[in-house]
Amino acid sequence: MPTNTQSQWFGGPKADLGDEISQSLRFRNNGGSATFYLSNANLNWTGNQSYTVSYWLKKAFTGAGPLAVMNIDPFSNDTSPGGTPGPSIHHTASGGLSMYSGSGYASGYTGSPVFKDINAWYHFVHSRNASGWDTWVNGVHLGTASISNLNGAGGTHIMNPWGGGQGQAGSYLAEYNVVDGQHLQPTEFGRFNEDGVWVPKTYTGTYGTKGFHLTFDSSQNANPAVGIGIDSSGNGNHFTSTNFDTAALGTSNFDNDIDYKDTPTSNYPTMNALYPHNARQYSGNFEDGNLSAGGYTTAWSSSGSTVYLPKTGKWYAEFEATLTNSYENWYIGIMSYDTDFGNYYTGYAFVMDHAGSVFENSGTAVAQGTTYAQGDVIGVAVDMDTKTVEWFKNGVSNVSATAASSTWDSYLNDEPGGGGLWIGERLYYNSGQRINVNYGQRPFIYTPPAGYKALHVNNLPEPAIKNGREHFDAVSFTGAAGAKTITGLQFQPDLVWIKSSSHATQGVVFDSLRGAAAGYHSPHDVGNQETNNGSMTSFNSDGFTVGAGVGAEWSNGGGRQYSAWCWKCDESFTPAVTGGLTNVSGKKNAKAGFSMVTYTGSNTAATIEHGLDSKPHFIWFKRVSGSGGAGDHICWHISIGANNEYHLNNSGSASAFGSTGNWNYAAPSSTVVSIGNGNDNNSTGNTYIAYFFAPVAGYSKFGRYRGNADANGPFVYTGFKPRFIMLKASIGANGSWIMYDTVRDSLNPNTNTLTADSAAAQVLSGNDIDILSNGFKVRDNGSICNGSSQSVEISYLAFAEHPFGGENTPPVPAF
Repeated sequence: MPTNTQSQWFGGPKADLGDEISQSLRFRNNGGSATFYLSNANLNWTGNQSYTVSYWLKKAFTGAGPLAVMNIDPFSNDTSPGGTPGPSIHHTASGGLSMYSGSGYASGYTGSPVFKDINAWYHFVHSRNASGWDTWVNGVHLGTASISNLNGAGGTHIMNPWGGGQGQAGSYLAEYNVVDGQHLQPTEFGRFNEDGVWVPKTYTGTYGTKGFHLTFDSSQNANPAVGIGIDSSGNGNHFTSTNFDTAALGTSNFDNDIDYKDTPTSNYPTMNALYPHNARQYSGNFEDGNLSAGGYTTAWSSSGSTVYLPKTGKWYAEFEATLTNSYENWYIGIMSYDTDFGNYYTGYAFVMDHAGSVFENSGTAVAQGTTYAQGDVIGVAVDMDTKTVEWFKNGVSNVSATAASSTWDSYLNDEPGGGGLWIGERLYYNSGQRINVNYGQRPFIYTPPAGYKALHVNNLPEPAIKNGREHFDAVSFTGAAGAKTITGLQFQPDLVWIKSSSHATQGVVFDSLRGAAAGYHSPHDVGNQETNNGSMTSFNSDGFTVGAGVGAEWSNGGGRQYSAWCWKCDESFTPAVTGGLTNVSGKKNAKAGFSMVTYTGSNTAATIEHGLDSKPHFIWFKRVSGSGGAGDHICWHISIGANNEYHLNNSGSASAFGSTGNWNYAAPSSTVVSIGNGNDNNSTGNTYIAYFFAPVAGYSKFGRYRGNADANGPFVYTGFKPRFIMLKASIGANGSWIMYDTVRDSLNPNTNTLTADSAAAQVLSGNDIDILSNGFKVRDNGSICNGSSQSVEISYLAFAEHPFGGENTPPVPAF
């Protein structure tokens, strides 16, 4: 491959991504003494005038080791960026957001939200008037901070990572606007598109005397160090850049800080600093905007892309190994999030070492190339369709191999032990050994092989569902003494699960297949369907109506707070069955991977057509009339194997069933679900309801992760921003089924949990998580969400608000 002297290509998105933002500027966090900043000494802000600050920010901090602080510091009296700041806007090391007056902080934001999503872009708007600072995040009002003297009496206007050296941000900044004299709304700078995603909008208003617009485009001047500070507003309020690497890229310069194609309209991967592996000591340390990774003390560590590999396609990335001595010990290639390659051969790894030896989950080489030296560029080309990986050395093919292990497929399909694959590296720390990566956000040093793409979100397969809230949604409502109609859904629901968050009552489940009049069954109870403690009057075009509160008021009651989780399943069908099942009817939503079937049992092993396009990864059966058996809610999940089951109404871990075999000892297939002759789902004359859920890329996922019993818990990749998550300790421990959503908790950390198997009201802490643009991060060592040891595995179900990205799909903002 010849040297690539052209700008990096990328897939041209055709959807409504908003107005294109072409580049961003990187602020490094390389642990050194140099401080990177932009400054203008001529912008003196005085009095209580109004002004508005708008910018897009992609964060990059680790939460362990050197913490990155992004300090948007536009009103500073301090000309020394590494010193004490003047009045400023702070993105703190812990992920918080504060206004600093020069003598103290004030946030003014209820619940002390944190912004720790490093996988996508945030849009912040801070707008000041005499009442204080209003702040919006991705178009949503966060609150007002009241600080009377946030305006400085004069001084230098600086954008910088405050603290210098180890405290620097390592973040990316794009499309920076300051408007003098106006208290503006976020809709001047962004908008919600037709799918409800916040996207950029070019500001077309005036800037006032001291306003400015920085695009960070280095081509605006022959000297790129000058170009990145050019004011595009027409006011001439240009900034001076200090210490940014603006040298041209080439074979002797793998990276710099300018003209990154990683932007809000084209989100590229970095190394994911939100991991660790199974224990904290396996996390690497990250620098340079999470594009450089080192090991952790004397342990092997993993660093992989924030975008997982799709199941198909051809993908390319470049790496560079940098050393301060002759010691080399690294692996680069395809890995699972839980690989322990180098210590043990758990998880999955298909990798090459510095000597050019290729390994697949063992210490025996399966192919051999030539040795790499410091400064060599290591190209990795992955063909997901043939499971072939080719490693390049300075643009020339070095070694190629095809994966032989079925574990590759298990990880891609979330089979037991699975969870996805990434392009990344394993590194053993020794005296400054580091690996640098380029996923395409800069021009590649060498041209990729024909047909191979950069792994950024606009190149991912186009998701079938771009607005998850058209098929699933969560709502909260306050009960009433009489009937209550709940609106606001973007579809007519067919499955509605209601649970009080304020009072200790059982949850209730209604569905349109049995009909509103049939009543509910309760996930906490083994009884048949009934109407004694709640009722559903109707399923409506944009919601539902619950009857007046009765009995224990499980679905409606005056002054009580309720949450409802709603699924669309609107197409009727008659499932084909075997084994003598009768009275069979069904509804399905194949696009969203959900169907439900009701039938009368036969006490003979049988199969039921599920009506979906792929095999279900979660199934749930409940007897709704009849007798015999315990009446439990029996469930199966892809992560526990064909011969195991859960019971939704209790906290027990996954277990093998008795001799009757509720699944007839067979996992679901692409067409049918098998059942045995047991009382739980197939007793003669009993009526049952069954719900089947299959994964849909970008909308729903059913998987598992291994706990580490640490507040810096596992990161779980879903490929979308979750709207709803349910967790269950499945192997190695017991624990309730706990549920999160972004309605009851609209900001991170997400601390409010409800339990399926308990009547308990909402619990406000103990199993905290962060919900992110592409998954979730466990932020607690609670026994339910994170286990008591590394042997505990937790199963999860997640449904999306929006996909992480894809062709013809806007990248979802950070959360």
